[in-house]
Amino acid sequence: MKSYINKIRRAVFHNLTQFVGASYSLKDKPYDLNSKPIRILISRPNSRLGNLLLLTPLLQEVQKSLPLAKIDVFVRGGLGGVLYKNYNNVERVIALPSKPFKQLLKYILVWYNLRKYHYDLVINTIPRSSSGRLSTKLVKAELKFFGENNESLKKQITDYCHMAKLPVYNYRNYLQRVGYTIDLTQYVSTLSLMLTKDEITNGRNKLNQLIENKKETICIYTFATGRKCFNKVWW
Repeated sequence: MKSYINKIRRAVFHNLTQFVGASYSLKDKPYDLNSKPIRILISRPNSRLGNLLLLTPLLQEVQKSLPLAKIDVFVRGGLGGVLYKNYNNVERVIALPSKPFKQLLKYILVWYNLRKYHYDLVINTIPRSSSGRLSTKLVKAELKFFGENNESLKKQITDYCHMAKLPVYNYRNYLQRVGYTIDLTQYVSTLSLMLTKDEITNGRNKLNQLIENKKETICIYTFATGRKCFNKVWW
């Protein structure tokens, strides 16, 4: 019943927000985003570990292309602050509660407080994200990228639809449109937690306690949701 209600909720919310930002047109004129420290909001209001990890290539891309930029990340749940804590360019993680109906007041306040901040650039990373489109609409920003799929890029780039690479390719395309020279098809950074030496050592010690041998080990994160969750027989 719970999954059915969530499915209906997502469908209704998507229908209500699918045209949000449709009237916004990015003016193809030069913007100098590197002359001073700028503020960027990256919107990915999702609480799943995998989806938040898939955002890390974009964080690295922004760090390389706009090294003076400071990033706020709009997510859901408490994982964002942990995953992105070692990214020097991430200044603030703005998090919706993972269970909005149980923390309705906090949920409303987070949305309300989004209007307090002003950004030079806001990026919605997933085209079909209703909350992402809505947050991009609400936030005060000079430039807004709503994250629509680019059919031209889709034809040019074979892995354009990869969930970790799609926001990067779109971001590069946006930069080109505002006057930056950048190769759309250059290498996209891999997923990274930017772990410190102490964190890597601690992880290795915990792994050695579990397997008690020196063999190279591949760790597989087995948890998933819905049809993506393989049964015990498969494992």
